[in-house]
Amino acid sequence: MKLTSYILSLFLFMNLHAATWTVTNTNSSGGGSLAWAITQSQNNSGPDEIKFNIPKSDPGFNGSVWLIFPNNPFDIISDSETIIDGSSQKANRGDTNPRGPEIEIHGEKIGTKASCFEIMSANNIVRDLAIGGFSR
Repeated sequence: MKLTSYILSLFLFMNLHAATWTVTNTNSSGGGSLAWAITQSQNNSGPDEIKFNIPKSDPGFNGSVWLIFPNNPFDIISDSETIIDGSSQKANRGDTNPRGPEIEIHGEKIGTKASCFEIMSANNIVRDLAIGGFSR
């Protein structure tokens, strides 16, 4: 019975209409940044999807991947049913990094005791991102 309930919940979760926030630059903050998209998703109750569509002309593109260096920790993800989908960058801009994800998030500018994402709710998905340089 529990497995059936879980499958039904997952089906309902994946089929609800989610608000979509699109990351359009590698800036550490401001409109179109990943920090902005996370804040928008947390201010919106209900399912949210964060997608990526950063142009190759962005200064954070090194010819293979788009590098994001946040200056501050991202907002805590406390609203359930948030999807952060790095695979959308490949879908929108092509496979620029055949060895892995197109989006890399580095925490070296944040300092000690920082984590990339702090998730404090259920039914969230983070996929197809490279994450490094965080101390937690």
